[in-house]
Amino acid sequence: AERWTAEPLPMPAVAGLVANRLFHDEIAETLWVASQGALVSIDLTWRASRPRPARPVHIRRIETAARELIFGGASDRPLNAQVATLDSERNALRFTFRSPRFEGDFLGRAQTQYRTRLEGLEAAWTPWSEDTVREFSNLPFRRLTFRVESRGPNGRDAAAAAWAFAITPPWWLTGWALTAGALLGLAAIGVV
Repeated sequence: AERWTAEPLPMPAVAGLVANRLFHDEIAETLWVASQGALVSIDLTWRASRPRPARPVHIRRIETAARELIFGGASDRPLNAQVATLDSERNALRFTFRSPRFEGDFLGRAQTQYRTRLEGLEAAWTPWSEDTVREFSNLPFRRLTFRVESRGPNGRDAAAAAWAFAITPPWWLTGWALTAGALLGLAAIGVV
């Protein structure tokens, strides 16, 4: 009495185990549990380790619809150094992203999930999914920021990776072209 205490274990496989015999190995600090068709050893010195750090996510490639490479993951050219300026013809973009750490389940399936958001166009994040590509077409002529987050099987989110860019309007929609058109229109009205 008072030497043994019952403690629930966080392992579903052991929770349903029916113990026939117990043996406490004091030297190895191990508890041996004998059951029908199973022999289980439990390390009594085990303590939960720190949770794994969140998985960082990186934007690997940014391409136009014509597969023109805008960013190729070069470490010498950081993403957030400045706002990239794209002309109006490059308003369809494909973003490829991935976490550099891969942890599969027992079948080798990826367990990392991603969600994205295009600030300046979308108000909310996309649902979590295993997709590592996001495509946009007919982007508006303004400043936008693409953001992507990842999370692992433990549910911890990593800091978002971001790429800020601006799509410039075509020349006929610029301020000087609209002003010149208005002046020409006024001059035409004054001549008639």
